[in-house]
Amino acid sequence: MSQTFLGRPVSAWLVALAIGAGLTLLLFAVRPIGLRWARRLAERLPTRADDHLVVALQRTRGFFLVAIGLYVGGRWLDPSSSVERALEVLLILAALLQIGIWISAFLTSYVEAWAQRRIATDPGAVTGLMALRMLGLGALWLAVALVALDNVGVNVTAFVAGLGITGVAVALAVQNVLGDLFASISIVLDKPFVVGDFIAVGTDMGTVERVGLKTTRVRTPGGEQLVFANNDLLKSRVRNFRHLKERRVTLPFAVAPGTPAGALERIPEAVREAIDSVPDVLFERAHLKAFGAHGELQYEVSYVVSKPDNQLHLDRQQAILIGIYDRLQAMEVNLAGPAIVQRPG
Repeated sequence: MSQTFLGRPVSAWLVALAIGAGLTLLLFAVRPIGLRWARRLAERLPTRADDHLVVALQRTRGFFLVAIGLYVGGRWLDPSSSVERALEVLLILAALLQIGIWISAFLTSYVEAWAQRRIATDPGAVTGLMALRMLGLGALWLAVALVALDNVGVNVTAFVAGLGITGVAVALAVQNVLGDLFASISIVLDKPFVVGDFIAVGTDMGTVERVGLKTTRVRTPGGEQLVFANNDLLKSRVRNFRHLKERRVTLPFAVAPGTPAGALERIPEAVREAIDSVPDVLFERAHLKAFGAHGELQYEVSYVVSKPDNQLHLDRQQAILIGIYDRLQAMEVNLAGPAIVQRPG
């Protein structure tokens, strides 16, 4: 074939195309074989690092393999310096992006596996490491971007200086994002709560699943996931139940007008008996507190549940309410509205 195309013989183009396509197909065929071999090797080795390395290798992308094929096939044509430089830049950019994906996948797999092992014993460290992972990934991709810009001919020094000049304007534009970012750092350092804590924010409550750079994810007892902006979360009053040692509960109730004075005197003792009959509960007080607007007689009861478990608290509260109601019925004393309602102690 004596014909030429872009200054090169058509035969050379065909050979370059065959080499590039053949190498690309070979790489795509070898990739699953290599991954299976790596998984088998990781299963035999006692360390965990190789498992995370396998996870990273599984993120090998097709564009990287295609870029290798294009570079090798293009070199066969003996291209001009400008074309050769373009092929090199293409390969470098693909390699940088692939390296970033590998490192990101390795770090994510390592941190998540470490967090699963430590969440029960050291949730504070898990929270800190999760935030550091996000900062590390941000720094990684920033470095990848800067190296990529340098390879395509951008003056990185001038670019960074330009970022400094426009930094004020950018900060004003994304001040809410930056507020959440600094709030995330504050949460990690001050630890008002950590991953695994059961918290309440206003009327919402649940278990902290993740503290990110911008948001905190909370799983409610009903299964829904609540997403709080970190900045808004720190401005709110957060109740953390993790370090709760015991629960003090105050129960108000009222008996009907016209109840005999003798029965009124016996009601505190009946309440004490009802509470003492329930395990894991310590009676504190029961008193006639006030006269209601409609003549009802208002009592207030206080007791302590010795364990912080919420389910135990609800079970004991139910038993106490039933016990009080049963004893009032035996004394022929009627409750007055409103019915017994829990008030936080």
